[in-house]
Amino acid sequence: MNSIITKGFRTLNSSTTTDAFITQSMNKPVKLSEDDRQWLSRVTCLRLDGQHLSKISNLEKLENLKWASFNDNDITKIEGLDNCKDLIELSLANNCLSKIDGIHHLKKLQSLDVSNNNLSSLDGIDFASLNNLRFLAFDNNFVLSLNGLQHSTSLLEIYAGNNKLQELRDIFYLKNIPTLIILDMMGNPLVKECNNYRLFLIYHLQSLKALDGIPVNFTEGGMAKDTFGGKLSTDFIAEKLGHSNFLELCELDLPHCNIRTVDLNSSELFKNLRSLNLEQNNLSCFGGIVNLHNLKVLCLNHNHIESIFPKKSGTNSPQVISTNKNASSDDSTNQFKAVLENLEVLHLGYNGIANLAALELGRLVSLKALFLQGNEINKVDGLDGLYELRELVLDKNKIKAFTENSFRNQWKLAELHVEENRLRDLSNLEPLTCLNRLYVGLNRLQYGTDLEKLECLPNLFELSVIGNPIARRMSHRMMLIFRQPNLLSIDGIPVSNEERSKAEIHFLEQQGGIQALQALSNSYDNSFPGLQSNNRNPLKVSNYTSSGPNERFWNPHHNEDKSRSKKNHRGSNKIPNNRYT
Repeated sequence: MNSIITKGFRTLNSSTTTDAFITQSMNKPVKLSEDDRQWLSRVTCLRLDGQHLSKISNLEKLENLKWASFNDNDITKIEGLDNCKDLIELSLANNCLSKIDGIHHLKKLQSLDVSNNNLSSLDGIDFASLNNLRFLAFDNNFVLSLNGLQHSTSLLEIYAGNNKLQELRDIFYLKNIPTLIILDMMGNPLVKECNNYRLFLIYHLQSLKALDGIPVNFTEGGMAKDTFGGKLSTDFIAEKLGHSNFLELCELDLPHCNIRTVDLNSSELFKNLRSLNLEQNNLSCFGGIVNLHNLKVLCLNHNHIESIFPKKSGTNSPQVISTNKNASSDDSTNQFKAVLENLEVLHLGYNGIANLAALELGRLVSLKALFLQGNEINKVDGLDGLYELRELVLDKNKIKAFTENSFRNQWKLAELHVEENRLRDLSNLEPLTCLNRLYVGLNRLQYGTDLEKLECLPNLFELSVIGNPIARRMSHRMMLIFRQPNLLSIDGIPVSNEERSKAEIHFLEQQGGIQALQALSNSYDNSFPGLQSNNRNPLKVSNYTSSGPNERFWNPHHNEDKSRSKKNHRGSNKIPNNRYT
């Protein structure tokens, strides 16, 4: 075969390279003399099709072999090719192979055909070492998975038709092949059983030019993107995790994934999932998250959440999605149906939320911690069903005041954060009888009467009003210490016993001075019976401003740097050891 012209020759799939070489030969093979023992080293093409071979052997001297065909034999194992390191094309179609091995040393191999064998997997192929492989055909076998192909980076064509591939997520093994342009999957169960099979493959394998013998057009690419783009599904999770053992999942973190919708309809697959983080995505509602019944912690910060359920088209009201296939079309029966019955912690910070009631958070009946910082909320409502709520964070919103219904069912609330808002009043906090910590710093509270309204909170032991006009001077501190003896910390500074004593003495002395003035007024009344006082009610001290030389004595923090106090406060104002987060 040394006389074969190879320049410019290229074989097609319709025939093997060896057939083409023999057909196109200009001369018959030269018969060498018996004395020429080097003729085997000159062989570059070998065809032994249909010879009833059961074993490949005696090829040790074919060191320059480039094309070899052993089709239509009874070969059960690939062997005897150790010295054929220059092999470019190897064809073993229609044999009895059950495993592919013995080719990892063929670094120059470009084409491998093992179709019509008894293969059940591709485990024996070391695709990482075959970095020149362009063509792979294993159609008409019993292959169950494409596992192993993820290690290939050079394949252009894959023919995997008529196997036993059932899982659509097997396609993810091909996503790491940037050069793949032709794929044939016809005859596999997944083609018929999976909805939108073709669009799914086109979306995930964007380099494809032809699928199942049909060219991929531009319109299909757009349809695939609209159908599968930004969807959180079981296939998406399997791709990210590299496995589909969803029952082992306890935590799932998928931030920055451009997720727009959640399509998780099977609660049994994720029955052990307890924590889900979908920060920094493009969600507008919970969607399929409501099917994760055992979820305890859900983080949706930096999304565009408007409601738990998607809104009906053309309306501003959320649409109720029933997971029951037999449910009626009337949504009114499910209007107040509880969802995510085990959810305890919910993060909805920085979502642009303006209407808190539209979220329908009352459906989350087991919620204990709710974080709504960094939104556009101006009214606190819609929390009626949150009877178990212990912690509420409303920092960095636009709240001016609380209404009578803001906290009417939150009698278990222990911690409330409303910093960096527009509060001018602290009314309507009476239902919060269990409140321990209140943070209302950096608002617009000006008068001592605002602080008097906190006397309805018998269990309050930590309070922060720093950054408000009323806190510009430290006089509010002494008044709070005297009027609310349960307070242990004010503006991040612990209350000492010395301060308590001074505050008590100071206000008792003031009370004594007031009584003396009243006695003097009574004496004037007795001396001048014609003069009568218009106001006999006792004077009530609600605010005290210390100035002059005595300020240093009554204000133990007079000489402290204000900026330092503020800094200390901001550090201590963070949520301490939050057991929910």
